[in-house]
Order: sequence, then structure tokens, then C-alpha cells
Amino acid sequence: MLTIHDWQEHQTYRKDRSPPPWIKIHRRIFMSTKWARLSDAEKGQIVSLWILAADNNGNIPSDPVLLRKLAMLDSEPNISKFIELGLMASSGRQDDVKMTPSGCQSDAPEAEAEAEAEAEEKKHPPASPAPDDPWKEFFDEAKTVLGEEGRSLAGKLKAVVGEPVEAFIVLDQCRDKEQPRAYFAATIRNLAREKSARDAEDLKHREMVERQEKRLQERIAAGLVDEHGRTIR
Repeated sequence: MLTIHDWQEHQTYRKDRSPPPWIKIHRRIFMSTKWARLSDAEKGQIVSLWILAADNNGNIPSDPVLLRKLAMLDSEPNISKFIELGLMASSGRQDDVKMTPSGCQSDAPEAEAEAEAEAEEKKHPPASPAPDDPWKEFFDEAKTVLGEEGRSLAGKLKAVVGEPVEAFIVLDQCRDKEQPRAYFAATIRNLAREKSARDAEDLKHREMVERQEKRLQERIAAGLVDEHGRTIR
């Protein structure tokens, strides 16, 4: 896996919310010798990888073939050059805790999770992505790692994370587990709980904004303040 250099310094979107709708590209990048050494095509690639990294807090897979598909590039990105210039760094899967999505846990209650996974798999048929869907490779890989029921579990994870890059990281974490399917199922449950909590927080925030807007409109109608909320003297 790869980590974007200085991601936390340059990106300020709250980590407790869903993946950011935007990323920051600082203007001072034009004064960087690193940027100057990139070709026009490589500049487009690195920005595309930054956008992809926003789905997982600055982390992306290290496979250029996979990155080309996920970022929808015309060619494989020049990862070795990006690393050489210090734009990103290679991070080991085992010792880099940042590579574990926040919902993962070390080998969850395996017997219970395994039973739950099997029960859920019978209720939900495997998803069938289109041939050109960027998720297709993930579904195929999930079947390889998790067995025949892998595609069904992959469909559940897709519904929770929404983006393939995080899904691949979750799947990658399962490879060295004694019971990968149980671990995968437990991770889905954790991520689903976190998503529900975020959704509830977002709803609470929207409702607060709506109440504030309603109060403002009432005060405007009463002639107490103008449209900017300034008191009318």
C-alpha cells in the first residue's frame, strides 16, 4: 500500500465524516521542484491519485494496474517516480496501522461471525456488476480470497463503504487471517455501525441548520433583522 506524503497537513476535511467531497490542491505546488519534474501526464496522474486517496484518509493500493482502473487513467501511473520524488511513500501492510480502515478489528469472534456470515449469504444473492464496472475486479478477488460466498459478502461491503479503494484494503487485511470470511463479516458490521453513526450526526447537523434558517426567516418577516441577520435599527 502507499501513503500520500503530508496528507494530514494539506487536507483538513473532518475524518469522522464520510469521504470528503473535495480535496485541496495548494497553489504553492507550482513552486515545488517535485512538481516541475513531472510530465503533464504525470501531473494528471498524481492529482487523480490524490482524489482516490481521499476515500481512505490518504492511502491507496500500490498496484499500478489496479490504480489505473480505480482512478480511470489512460496508462499505469509511474509509482516509482512518485516515490522517488517524495510525493508518496510505500507503507507495509503489517506494521502501518493507518492502512487498517477504522472499522476493522483484530480477529473478531470468529465462530459467531462465521455463522452470521453464512446466514446472511443465504438471504442476499451475489451482486452482479457490469463488465466495465470498477468494482468487478474487487468482486472477483473477493471470491478468490473468501470462497464461493465472497461475492455476496463483497456486495454487503460495497453498500457500506461506497468506494472500491477502501473495499480492497479491507479485503487485503483478510488475506493472512485464519478465518478470513469471519474477519471480513465482522469488519462489515463495524463499518456499518460507524456509517450509521455518521449518518445520524449528519442528519442532526442538517436539522440544526434548518431550524436556524427558519428562525432567521421568522425574524426577517417580523422586521427584526435583514436578510444577513443584522439587526434593523
